[in-house]
Amino acid sequence: MTVFKKHIFVCENIRPAESARPSCGLQNSTVLRSELKRILAEKGLSKSYRVNSAGCLDQCEHGPMLVIYPQEIWYCRVRPEDAAEIVEKTILQDELIDHLVYKK
Repeated sequence: MTVFKKHIFVCENIRPAESARPSCGLQNSTVLRSELKRILAEKGLSKSYRVNSAGCLDQCEHGPMLVIYPQEIWYCRVRPEDAAEIVEKTILQDELIDHLVYKK
């Protein structure tokens, strides 16, 4: 069994159109997840770091959301363009990206 250094969970939940809450899955979170996976694969890191699709993380108004474990880092309003910075700073250097940190 592979033990990953970190897991990155990207919310890809899609709510019905009539829902009062937004959906991360309708805000490019699938593209974000694909971009994170692509960058890690390019760097040969796919066996050490895992990017997963997640269901609702219940922070819909702050989405797209992602969470990184085991550090329990929550990022909000993440865009596909943020993927490279997330990999370089947070995944590889354990550095927080202040403008993405979800603050309760």
